[in-house]
Amino acid sequence: MICRAFTPATRRAGLGLALLVCATPSQAQPERVVSIGGHVTEIVYALGAQQQLVGADSSSLYPPEARALPQVGYMRQIAVEGVISLAPDLIIASPDIGPPAAVEKLERLGIPMVRTRPANSIDSAAERIREVGRALDRSEKAEQLARAVSEKARAESERLNGLPGPRPRVALFLGHNGRSPMGSGSGTSGDAMIRLAGGDNALSGMQGFKTVPAEALIQAAPDVIVFTVESVAAAGSPQALLKRLPGIEHTPAGREGRVVVMDLLELFSFGPRLPDSIAKLGDGLRAPRLPQADGGS
Repeated sequence: MICRAFTPATRRAGLGLALLVCATPSQAQPERVVSIGGHVTEIVYALGAQQQLVGADSSSLYPPEARALPQVGYMRQIAVEGVISLAPDLIIASPDIGPPAAVEKLERLGIPMVRTRPANSIDSAAERIREVGRALDRSEKAEQLARAVSEKARAESERLNGLPGPRPRVALFLGHNGRSPMGSGSGTSGDAMIRLAGGDNALSGMQGFKTVPAEALIQAAPDVIVFTVESVAAAGSPQALLKRLPGIEHTPAGREGRVVVMDLLELFSFGPRLPDSIAKLGDGLRAPRLPQADGGS
């Protein structure tokens, strides 16, 4: 075991801490792991390795017991002091970990870090499971899980994409903290989820996440609107969130009140729950009118 005392140098780095951080680079299975990113934490639990976790970031909301772990900030705003206070021998992180200055400090402190790759497909989701499994020395279990997730996700996607009738045109939005909802355009994980669930992205004419002006939304003519649970909770109701979409009343989705509400991690984590997420979204897109659109939140 290698132990490093972070005292004056740590303070000069702006951390203001005096800690002893120990790492075991020669040990196959890490004992003290910090997971940064909701999908990472989900995978760790799915692999049965939660006893190795000593902390997680605030996006690690599933499974519910993960919320009891010591938190180290949000994945894009990591608290370096919080991380090193847990004396991890490994950090497994989302590719979105930040800010860069925090990542640089962690690297200078010599804490081993594995970053998962982005995922917006069934194959890349399976590969992320394998990545986390390798980092935890659970490759065999990870391979079994990756194959099971891939097979189930592919089966659900094929079922939904093979349904008769026109494909629903879908507009997926993010929005919170009073800001205008952001539409999910081409190249996003939301776009990938829509296609996997048997829909067409009505906002595919734009790239990335952007606000959608009234004229563009009317022209997109979505049949269904998808909101996150978090966005609806912040707005107070699906109706309140719909009102933030200029022109929505002139679209099929707005006129018919067709709204699907799903958890943020369900939509975007591309982890072990991917088959269930595809099924839930796809079945929701074809529901005639959901209860959430009638006043529930």
